[in-house]
Amino acid sequence: MKKVLVFLAVLALLLPLGAQAAVFLTGEDFAETYAPIDDDLFIAGNTVNVRHDVRDDVFAAGNSVTVKSSSGGNVFAVGNTVRVEGKIGDDVLVGGNDVRINLERVGDIMVAGALVDIQDSTVNGSIYAAGQRIVISGSIAGSVRATGKDIIIKSG
Repeated sequence: MKKVLVFLAVLALLLPLGAQAAVFLTGEDFAETYAPIDDDLFIAGNTVNVRHDVRDDVFAAGNSVTVKSSSGGNVFAVGNTVRVEGKIGDDVLVGGNDVRINLERVGDIMVAGALVDIQDSTVNGSIYAAGQRIVISGSIAGSVRATGKDIIIKSG
């Protein structure tokens, strides 16, 4: 699990090297969006809330991370508790202890966590999941590859 979190953190740091413009938001205790973002968003803090649409990619890290908006690109999120909701233009890569994903639209989902709950999501691609307990429901156009102690695939 720690290796996956380290990998996601390194990936989140390396991918923006080609980016030319971005918005950076940080807060020791709290970081939150207050308006739509017209570029990539990099946000970090103990508690992170992305509540406004982001045109490109979202890179979020914190103890508690909530992305409750639409993104035109990818969403990369790492935290103890991670929640991702909305419409995602491309893929979602998430690592955390307690992860819940509920998306109206997404490409692929790649997730690792002790508790992984993918609820009623419309996945245009595939799901790759690793965790202690994994629950998946929704519409999945591609394949599901999951490894864990307790894996539940619900109808839908």
